[in-house]
Amino acid sequence: VQLNWGTESERNNAYFVIERSADLTNWTYIDQIEGAGNSSLQMSYHTTDFSPPGGLSYYRLKQVDADGSETVSEIRSVMLATGFTLSPNPAFDELQISGLPKSDITQIKLLNTVGQTVALFEANQSVTNLDITAISQGVYFICVDGYEPVKFLKSNNK
Repeated sequence: VQLNWGTESERNNAYFVIERSADLTNWTYIDQIEGAGNSSLQMSYHTTDFSPPGGLSYYRLKQVDADGSETVSEIRSVMLATGFTLSPNPAFDELQISGLPKSDITQIKLLNTVGQTVALFEANQSVTNLDITAISQGVYFICVDGYEPVKFLKSNNK
């Protein structure tokens, strides 16, 4: 995750601390970037989180003055797709989808090749079986918000 921010001016700015959280309560140190100290110029800063977890993460910036006082920024969120898998592919009567988030109800769309919604499913666990017996033979896409669509083939043969 590339993190960018800037200042209009700085007064006694010692450094910035970048932190990440999965729950808005527990924060993990990501990086520390030195500030300009005192400046009347616009300054740009950046760093990279090289080990972000998949799913939803929150980031905040602490600006620390030379005297140790801190100012905390607004929190920003980032959703990273972790990817999901389908099996079997081709599928006959049931399609298993793995790698979804466990905590929330996830809406799963089954689209045909022209982008029309053919079926809707819901999942609240990381592995879910989808009944596709009523779907005609052909090529389809499984779409889940925050993830790249995955193509599969519905077969009439086991």
